[in-house]
Amino acid sequence: MQILPPDADTATAWALTPGAEEQMFRPGESGGSRYLAERLLRGPEVSAEVLVRDGEITFFNSTTKDVLPGRHPVEMGHVVPGQESDEVAARLAAGMRALVEAAKFSTGVLHGEWIVVDGVPHLVECAARLPGDYIVELVEMAYDWSLLRGFLAVLEGRHAEPAPPAVRGAAIRYLSAEPGEVREVRGAERAGAVDGVREVLVRVRGGDTVEPITSSWKRPGHVIATGADGPAAVGAAERARAALTIETHRPG
Repeated sequence: MQILPPDADTATAWALTPGAEEQMFRPGESGGSRYLAERLLRGPEVSAEVLVRDGEITFFNSTTKDVLPGRHPVEMGHVVPGQESDEVAARLAAGMRALVEAAKFSTGVLHGEWIVVDGVPHLVECAARLPGDYIVELVEMAYDWSLLRGFLAVLEGRHAEPAPPAVRGAAIRYLSAEPGEVREVRGAERAGAVDGVREVLVRVRGGDTVEPITSSWKRPGHVIATGADGPAAVGAAERARAALTIETHRPG
């Protein structure tokens, strides 16, 4: 994804788009791809995940997102349950109900991405799939309940175990580093020792190359933490991320 200002070089932007390193979605691997140009919306980004059985929503969760500023708004963090106001949460839930009805969605998991402008959620995209970026794991940590097991249950024609209210907050924060060759990774043990941290994953080591973060595939790792609520989980994840350093340099 790219955000183009009014004076953007659209030819260069287009050249970057079909060449994007999106792993499974590289153009040409399945007969080519199409791209969308959309009006820019500015506001907090959230997702909503619902479990549906026979057209009825049996579980709803919202996930608040943290994205990079600038041209490439890559997601750099999530917190479950979402931290939006009760009014916005109610509008999100209503939006997902309307989406289920409009799509005649029967059974499974529906994941929607939204941008909230002046308190009103605007749908950006949706898909009939489990959410990515470890949101399934964050949901399980926050609710002590498995969205994956619920998904499998409804696909098998069974009733999923009812989800309890969230009992804690769960958050992920992705790592970043200056582009260049990795000299050293420091602080992973300190990050793992932060109270509430559940996982520290660094995907690079000495000699690897860190590229600018222009897509989710460019993030060099993450930390996951839980806390008494969403802000506490975010605080733990932020402290763990701050304790970890990926030192790089530009050869030559």
